Amino acid sequence: MPFNFFNKKEENVEEQSKKEEKEEVIASVTYYVKRTSEDVYLDIFINDYEDETVSKMAKILSGLSTLRLSVETMAMIKESLAETEDDEVFVQLVRSVMEQTENESEILQKLTERMKAKATIEKKEKEDQPWIKPSEIIK
Repeated sequence: MPFNFFNKKEENVEEQSKKEEKEEVIASVTYYVKRTSEDVYLDIFINDYEDETVSKMAKILSGLSTLRLSVETMAMIKESLAETEDDEVFVQLVRSVMEQTENESEILQKLTERMKAKATIEKKEKEDQPWIKPSEIIK
C-alpha cells in the first residue's frame, strides 16, 4: 500500500531497500507540498521512451484526469487512517478537499465564461470581415 506513511509502524530500511531494487520504477508522477509554501509541486519521471514505458506513463496521466485515481487514493488513505484509529483526520481531509474543489470549480467556471465570451467576440469579428478582401480582387 503506497500510503504506509500513515501507519505508525517502522519498516526495516534494509527490507525496504531490497523491495525497491526488485521493483524498478519506470514512470511516476509525484505531487507534494512544502511546509513553508502554499504551492503544489510536481515531479515527473520517465525512465526511457520505449513503447511500454510511454504506455504506462499514459496510463498514469489518463487516470489523473478522472475521478478513478482520486477515489482509489481516498480509499487507501481512509484504510490507513482507520488502522491507526485516526478517522477524524479523514473527515477533516474530505472537508478540505471538498472546499478546495468548490473553490477551483468556481474559478474554472469563470474562466470558461471568459473563454466563451472571447470566442463569441472573435466569431462576430470574423463574420464581419468580407469573404473576399478588396486587395484580393485587384490581384
